[in-house]
Amino acid sequence: MNLLRALPLILACAVTFPVNAETSQSKDYYIPPESITKELSISSFTKNTVTFRLSVKSLIGTAKNVKLSAKVIGNDDLKPVPNILAVEDISEGKSASLDFILPITPKQAQDKSIKVQGDIEYLPDYEEIIKNIESNTADTYKNPVLKEQLIDSLKKNQENNLKSIQSTRFIPKSDN
Repeated sequence: MNLLRALPLILACAVTFPVNAETSQSKDYYIPPESITKELSISSFTKNTVTFRLSVKSLIGTAKNVKLSAKVIGNDDLKPVPNILAVEDISEGKSASLDFILPITPKQAQDKSIKVQGDIEYLPDYEEIIKNIESNTADTYKNPVLKEQLIDSLKKNQENNLKSIQSTRFIPKSDN
């Protein structure tokens, strides 16, 4: 019975003291900055083939032992040619790309049921990423505890030579 009498007071407090939006939106971890950018697009086409380009650019440090690959998801009959490219290193600010051909018409390439995916596997330049985080003066990494956890995690990844795998998919533009 006491809880029933206290309920209006509890509700009034909840309405009177709203939750701080910044606190409720906070994360329990930080993520590292993007060290590469990637893009998958149509670069050219003929009557019966479409050439796609998977591009990657290093943003922070040198991406090492880079492997670009392509595949079609959901259709085992379609095989990109070539479907893999190994690149030793991509220096900061430099790019690499894999051009591959699919035996489909341009109209089929716009079909949303055909899913073309590009994968980039590489060893990030952990030292440069850590330097970037440590020298960041913006509010991106303002919580020192979370910042240190991120740096520790990156150092462990570096010790274990942990590669990163990122994917991107070609999404046809809508007719609208």
